[in-house]
Amino acid sequence: MKKVCALLASLPLVMALGSCTPGGHDTPPWIVGSWIPDAFYYYLPGDDVLVLNQDGTAQMLDNYNGSGTPVDNGTWSLSDNVLTLYNFQGQSQMTITTTKISDAEWSFDQDPTRTLYFYRKGTQPGTSVFTYAAPSTTLSQGVPLDGVIPDPPWTAPYNLKVHQAKLYSFTAPSAGTYTATLVDTRINSTYTATAELSVCKADQVTTLFEGSAPSTPVTMSLAGGETVYLIVNGPYEGTGLTFNIEMQ
Repeated sequence: MKKVCALLASLPLVMALGSCTPGGHDTPPWIVGSWIPDAFYYYLPGDDVLVLNQDGTAQMLDNYNGSGTPVDNGTWSLSDNVLTLYNFQGQSQMTITTTKISDAEWSFDQDPTRTLYFYRKGTQPGTSVFTYAAPSTTLSQGVPLDGVIPDPPWTAPYNLKVHQAKLYSFTAPSAGTYTATLVDTRINSTYTATAELSVCKADQVTTLFEGSAPSTPVTMSLAGGETVYLIVNGPYEGTGLTFNIEMQ
């Protein structure tokens, strides 16, 4: 799961900015629209979508498919290359100095070593994780499997474009409650970044669980013969890892 919320929340609070005010755009700025972050390789059904409306309102949707209630609401303005979000992410005002790459892509430096990229929804170069990580590996109840997410090919300047996913599927042999567990099995690692586990229904749209931390059991009720996908989403930084995944 790629969370815009957490990434934007790390930006500094500011008290004032220029003369541009939110709302009231006569000519739609290029940045109006729906944006998905960090989708260079793949995106997940539960990825955040940042929506900047022409009327100056801003929303954060906690679902790539745009369904459900927005998880955050605010307003926005654009002055030259500076995007300002108002009353968003718990801050009265935050600024983002953007770099416009095209009408469908922009970026900002999250810190001196990391650049976060935003793509206009529907034009991102990446594909769905169900295509990117296909074919899925079948899980059988009570049979743990080991997996590897290799070291990403980091090159300076570092960015958030490179991480990887592993895809698993599980079909319930009978109706009941099942528990999925992901365990990070690295030994003596100096890195704190780790993988996350998400669970989606067979429709590849409905997310049951998003971004569960390793060793945190994910429990679900399934009908007999129902299939779910389990997605191990690699870390945003650091190194690769080894893991163990099991459905009980």
